[in-house]
Amino acid sequence: MELKEFLIEAIKERFKADATVRAIGKKIREIAEEKTLEKYKSEILINDEMEFELGGVRTQFDTDDLDNELDDVRIRLAFFCKSKLPKNKREHLEKVKENYKKEYWLEYNNYKIPIWKELDYYVKVEDVLSGNINLLID
Repeated sequence: MELKEFLIEAIKERFKADATVRAIGKKIREIAEEKTLEKYKSEILINDEMEFELGGVRTQFDTDDLDNELDDVRIRLAFFCKSKLPKNKREHLEKVKENYKKEYWLEYNNYKIPIWKELDYYVKVEDVLSGNINLLID
């Protein structure tokens, strides 16, 4: 019976530790999103003579993989065209923006000249926690 009680206690501790790790990972992602959005919200991206504005920031910090050294936070910036577009492209862009807000992903941009872009970066955890997020927007 002692072995069973020990096993139950060990399982409880494992769940507590897992919950703590997930909470810390979530907090790191929130900090990365907040600091990145704060720093780059007014950033304008120029591509093919069109202007793009930052529409959102998504982050990933994987704490599930035991082989992961927990060094990097993945930051993805979604930029949407703010230049004048033909009606069909403008309507499609609005649908993409709505879907991005709901589902947190961008569909593949199959336009010859893109009307939305996603930029992908990896930043050290220490830089995220210190607020020192420096991304080359191009």
